[in-house]
Amino acid sequence: MTNIDWRQLHHASGVAADIPELLEQARHAPAGGDYRDEPWFSLWSALCHQGDVYTASYAALPALLGIAHARQQDHAAARECVLLAGMIELDRASPEFRSPPPIPASLASMYYTALETGALLAQTLLARERDASYARALEIAIAAMHRNAAEARRLDRLDDDV
Repeated sequence: MTNIDWRQLHHASGVAADIPELLEQARHAPAGGDYRDEPWFSLWSALCHQGDVYTASYAALPALLGIAHARQQDHAAARECVLLAGMIELDRASPEFRSPPPIPASLASMYYTALETGALLAQTLLARERDASYARALEIAIAAMHRNAAEARRLDRLDDDV
């Protein structure tokens, strides 16, 4: 992650120079509280804002999944990272609003490799999940990271029917 020039990438609020610090905070921050807890609120707001994703989203996804892998013993934190990564991919592959920017060539290999390992990690988290809402969200993330946006959207719509 050190060779990424975050000043050349963008998120919902502009230049993504703040993302490395937010990712560093995510390595240690508690999760599972209020949706406004930091750094989670800022990461979601910047990287996956109201169905839009950005070039910084693509650079952050491998880091998020790396954090999730390292924090597997802290289920809530690992889950938070995996869910954000899954939503980034879903909104990239199946945007609800605006067309997302293309993945920069310099990030594509790292991004797609992370999706493969992220799907496996999400399955591990799903096996330990006790909350039905989070289980459904993990199923959606798994489908998205398997690059099956249609299935992910179908699973997401099931929540609307309940």
